[in-house]
Formats: sequence, C-alpha cells, structure tokens
Amino acid sequence: MSTATLSPREQRGLAIAATMKLSHRGNCWIVPSQTGVDKYNVFPKRKVPHCTCPDHEATGQDCKHIYAVRFAMKRKQNADGSETVTESVTFTKKMTYSQNWPMYDLAQTTEKRRFQELLHDLCSRIPQPEKKPGRGRPKTPLADAVFAACFKVYSTVSTRRFMCDLADARDQGYIGKDVHFTSVAGFLENPELTPILYSLIVRAALPLTALETNPTCALG
Repeated sequence: MSTATLSPREQRGLAIAATMKLSHRGNCWIVPSQTGVDKYNVFPKRKVPHCTCPDHEATGQDCKHIYAVRFAMKRKQNADGSETVTESVTFTKKMTYSQNWPMYDLAQTTEKRRFQELLHDLCSRIPQPEKKPGRGRPKTPLADAVFAACFKVYSTVSTRRFMCDLADARDQGYIGKDVHFTSVAGFLENPELTPILYSLIVRAALPLTALETNPTCALG
C-alpha cells in the first residue's frame, strides 16, 4: 500500500490500525486515542460512518479513527462466501511528522494563562441582567459565573481543589470577587447558562471562519 496518495487523516488511521489494538462488539469498534488514554466508538457500517471523537463531531468528516477501522476491516472473501475479518494490518513504512518544538513548548507552557485571557475577554462581553427588586444576597455577576464554570471544566480537578486556581484568577482581575466552591457547582448545573455558553463557542470560533474549507461547518 502506498502512503503517498493517502490524506493526512488516512495516514494517521493507517498508523493506528498498524500499531494499536482495535476491538469491536457487533458494529461498534473501539479505537484507542493516539495521544492519551481515551477510547472512541466507531460505527463504520452506518450510512454515514460515525465516531465519537472531537474531530469527527466537529467537522462531520471521516476522522483517523474511522479510517483506522476501515484498514483494520480488510476482508478476505472465502470460497464458501463467508468473510474473514482481519483486525490489524501491517505496513513497513515508518511515518514521521515534523514538529515545531519551540512553538509547541511556548504553547504548552503558556496555555493556562492564554486560556484565562481569552475566556475573560469572551465573558466580559456578557451583559449583566438588571437586578430584581427585593432583598437578598447579591448574586455573582453573570460574567464571573460563566468564567468560573468554564475554568472549572478546563482545570479537570474537583471544585474544592479548583479554588486555588480561581483565587489566582481573581488576583489577576479575571473575576471581581471570591466565589465559593458550592456556587461553582451550582453554575455548572444552571440551565440558564447553556445558551450563553453556546454563544461563547460561536464567538470564539469566528476568527477561524476564514480558514474553514467545509461551508456546512462554517460559523456565521
């Protein structure tokens, strides 16, 4: 098999099929991630093949995991009409990809800071609803609530452990005041934040519209 005519996704799929263990239960194939401990479910026999990885769900295109399953499902037709499924393939050409290590290192070492800057910029444009008349403790500003909820998910730690990160964000001016960890948990369960979060996703993706090659995925 020549890799010269394969797309980058196909080449990565070929590498997965050749070097990793794929398994399947019925029509669902389980494909490991190349970069971590995650596993993705691939359904290659659907009318439109589907994978649960972020790449496929974001673009709708065949991802490397779908290609990996296709390579792994190379079939041998037997004389009696039955099929033998080969669950792995072998290829001898080693695939190498260039890496801009200085830029990679810069991105990795400044990621959390850049994330907070971007998130604060997005949240700063969220309008604060008018305060309803009546007594009661003042609510956390909506921009602070959305910032805290998004930053908590990004941190991947518990709400209690997240308090140190949130205090640092307060010191940097990204939120206006301290927020209790129980309040952060409440923000995550508040359905009123859902449309706001969707709007932030769209707004954050707008700079990429000039690079989008699939018009059905473009954001306007």
